[in-house]
Parts: sequence; structure tokens; C-alpha cells
Amino acid sequence: MGSLDVSDLCAQAKVFGEKLAALKSRISPGPFTWYPYQSLSAFPVLDQMLTGDSRRLLGLAGEGTILDIGCADGDLAFFFESLGRTVEVIDNPITNFNAMCGVRALKSALRSSVEIHSCDIDSETALPSYEYGLVLLLGVLYHLKNPFLVLENLAKRARYCLLSTAVTAIVPQVETEISESPLGFLASERELNGDATVYWIFTDSGLRRLLERTNWEICNYKIFPTDDRWKEGSERRIADLRAFCLVRSKFADQPASVLYGRGWHAPEDEGWRWTERQFAVRFESARKAAASRLKVGLYVPGPVLARFGRITLEAIANGMALAPETFTVAGEHEYVRSLAPFSTATSDIRVDFSLSAALAPDAQDGRERGIVVTSISVE
Repeated sequence: MGSLDVSDLCAQAKVFGEKLAALKSRISPGPFTWYPYQSLSAFPVLDQMLTGDSRRLLGLAGEGTILDIGCADGDLAFFFESLGRTVEVIDNPITNFNAMCGVRALKSALRSSVEIHSCDIDSETALPSYEYGLVLLLGVLYHLKNPFLVLENLAKRARYCLLSTAVTAIVPQVETEISESPLGFLASERELNGDATVYWIFTDSGLRRLLERTNWEICNYKIFPTDDRWKEGSERRIADLRAFCLVRSKFADQPASVLYGRGWHAPEDEGWRWTERQFAVRFESARKAAASRLKVGLYVPGPVLARFGRITLEAIANGMALAPETFTVAGEHEYVRSLAPFSTATSDIRVDFSLSAALAPDAQDGRERGIVVTSISVE
């Protein structure tokens, strides 16, 4: 399925949408109303927006889980699941159109394995899983009070994000067009479409700046008018434009290219990560080919050595111990060990690390801290 072009997804989404519509009509009416908009109608737009390798959207996601944020009734999530993907959804029942009754009813009717999570991502930074191949953030950004926080958090967890949001080229009481200025307009309550959950409307340049500052690289980006108001001479209004984009986390080829196990803290803005005293990684066979050595770039913090005098790193790869190394000088180091005796091109490599000591949580930092890993790979 990873080789499917977005045009193929478009055709399959149309068929799946008809199936969902028939299913919804058969489900006995309950104390809720179905979400009134067609979530799967995004695919014809994506067909126009995506180019090159991005057109094989599922291939970009790899084998990673797909996360649908602001899922409405879950149409997109159930469609991707029908293509064999593992999917999770997040929505806030307080702001969801039918308090998430729709997505739960469809999950039951489809006997689906999609994981449903009730969560306000505006205030909760934790996500259900540690890593995602693709996040769907369609029509959500302007409903967020804290878009910078949400996008920054997602960049540390996901390789790619498919995003759409309203953008504007005008604001009240400003006569000139502002699309090239990196600005955001804060709407008053019910100012836009009578919706009290609409907060930030960015300009084209403002959205691009926001993505840049939250550690995303733009792969594809296109703006579409929501109707014909943008014909020459027509009256223009705030949020009459929609931006669709596919963005790639700047951390996608950093340590997140391996599958993290226990003992890792979230990446810092520069991409490096603190570890706990014990931590683990797994390298999939498809990612490592015929790897012959493990290479870890690391930084031994001064406070660790000041507290313990020395710190020893031990590692076990696929059940076999690697030679340990002791560090007595703070700063940058490399830990390089041969994997040849127990590495093949057809098996995964799991490495479990252990440090002789680590800083305990304290008033300044509530995490256990061992060393900082700046890079990790098998070669």
C-alpha cells in the first residue's frame, strides 16, 4: 500500500466514503447527529497539492502509526485502517461536533481496532504513542489556543504531518493586503462563523514562519480559495483561504530514525536527547542493511561527573555484551562497537544500555538524567 499514488487513494476514498454513508444511514438514530462535513473530500485537494515522492503518502509514513487529531467521526482514520495501517485518533469531546459519539459508533459498527483517545492537546502535551509516521491535523490549527506548543510537540513525535488551516490576506481596519507579512490574527469570540473555538488565523507568511519555528520543513504547500470571493473585484473576508501542506519534522533523520524503547526523554530543539540510567533502542532490518558497528555520539554533562567522578556505559546487543567504556572527562565522546559477530541483514538489532550512575530528579528538573545522546546509528 505504500506505493499507492495519492490519485489511487482519492479513488479508494470515494468508494470507502460511500460505504460509510450507507453504514451511517443504517445505524439507529441516537442522541447525536453525524458530523455534517465530508472528511474524505480532502483527497481531491491533496491530489492537487502533493507532488513528487510526496504523492506516495503512505510510503512516507513507513510502518509507523498514523495519528488523526480532530477526527470528527473518524472517517479518515477508518479509511487508513482499511488500507492496513495502524491508526490512533485524538479529539476533545467538549469541542467535537457530537462529543465523539460518532467515531465510537462507527468503530463498533466496523469492528475497528482504531484506538480512540479523548484529549485536549491544547493543554496536554502527552500523546498516546511515542512515535508516529504521519499525523493528520486537518482543519484543527485555527481551533487551538496554543498552536506553537502543539506543533512543536508533534515535531518531536512524528516524521510527517498533513495540515490544513484557514489563512487570511486581510484583517479589519488594515487597508493593505498582509499575506506576505508573518502575522497572526486573534479572533474575538464568535467573530468568525459564529464559532467560539476559532482563535488564530495566520497569514500565508505567518503560517510558514510558524512551521519553521516549530521545527517543520515544508514538502508541499498550496493555498486554495474556499469559494469564488477571490475573483477579481469581489469582496474579501478573513479566512476565505485554506492552506494545505505536507511538512516533515526536522528530527525525522535524527535519533528518531531508530525505534526508541524505554529510558529516553523527549528531544530538545537541537535534536539531542537526555537518557535515564537505563535506555534501549531497536534498529529494524530494513533500516540498517548489513550493519557491522554501533556508533553513539554522546555528551557527558559536567554535573554528572562532578557528582560521581566517572560514569561507565555498558551495552548488550541482541543478548550479547559489548565492551563497556568509562568516561572521566566531561564533553563530547563517541561509543563505537563492532556488531559483526551477531548482526545479520535480516534481523533487528536491539541494544540495551546501562549507566553506572545518573542524576536523580530534583527541584530544578524532575527527570532522571544520565547522558545526552546527540546521534545513534548502525553502520
